Amino acid sequence: SATFQKVWGWDLETSAEDTLDYLLFSADVAFPPPIGTSERVYFQARVDREGKNEDVLSLKDGSVTVKRNVEAPGGGSWWGIFRGAE
Repeated sequence: SATFQKVWGWDLETSAEDTLDYLLFSADVAFPPPIGTSERVYFQARVDREGKNEDVLSLKDGSVTVKRNVEAPGGGSWWGIFRGAE
């Protein structure tokens, strides 16, 4: 199973579009084989307040993003990916 190595900063933001609260945070996650690497993973989820006093937080309708460095085929600068086949 995946292991959370470190959880980075988090932020609770209220969306200007729908006025709902969203929790954003990132974590370094070690993935087991066949992936076998550690990646920085970004999480975003809507926060719903539930319970008698709205003291229970539920995370819903979220997304998970993994960002990786992009390299041009054969090396070179990042902008090389826009050159296409030469």
